[in-house]
Amino acid sequence: MGTPWATTSARTASSPPRTGPSIRPRRPRSATSAPPTASSASTAGRWGASGTPWPPRNGRAALGPEHTSVATTLHNLGNAMAAAGAGADAARCHWRALELWSRALGPAHPDSNVAATLHSLGNVYRGLGEPEAAAACFGGALRIREAALGATHPETARTRHCAALVGCQRGDAPAALQELQAAVNSLLAGLGAEHPWSRQACADAEGLREVVRSAR
Repeated sequence: MGTPWATTSARTASSPPRTGPSIRPRRPRSATSAPPTASSASTAGRWGASGTPWPPRNGRAALGPEHTSVATTLHNLGNAMAAAGAGADAARCHWRALELWSRALGPAHPDSNVAATLHSLGNVYRGLGEPEAAAACFGGALRIREAALGATHPETARTRHCAALVGCQRGDAPAALQELQAAVNSLLAGLGAEHPWSRQACADAEGLREVVRSAR
C-alpha cells in the first residue's frame, strides 16, 4: 500500500468497544467480515461488509476519491465503526485513509492526521487481541508525535500510554510500566490530575504496578 508508518504485520490483523486505554481491552461485539490483508489492500477502501461504498459517494463526487478530506472522513468513519464494534471495517477505513495520505503527502511525511489514524488503528488491533499489529501502529504514531510535538506533549503521552499497555500484553510488564509512568508524568504536567487522560493513565499505571509486583 505504500504506507511506511507501520510494518506489514499490522495490516494482516483487524475496534475495541471503547477507544480509551485499558490493560485488558474487551473484544468487539461483532466483527464478522474478514480482516484486511496485503492482497486485499488495493480494494479494502471501496466496499464494506454490507456493500456500502467507501468513501461515501457524495464526498467522492465533490472532491474526488483521492482528496485528503476523504481521508479525514474515512478516519472518522473508522472511529465510528470502532465504537460500534465493527473492528474489521474500522481497520479498512483507517488503512484506506493512510493510503490516501501517503499519496498526497509522500511516504514519510510526519503529518498529525497520519499519527491520529495510526493511534486509532492501534486501538483497533489492541481491542481485537492483536498486540503485535497494535505495537507497530502505536510505534509509528509515537515517532511522528515525538518529532512534531515533542516527547512530553499530551498527545504524545496519550500514544505512549497505549503503547505501554500493548507492551504489557506482549509480556514485558516492567518496561511497559516505565513507559507508562513517563506518560503519566507528562499528562499530569500538561493537563493536570483531574483530566480524564491523566486519571486513566494513573489508574492503568497502578494496575500495571500490581501486575509487576505479583510477578516477582
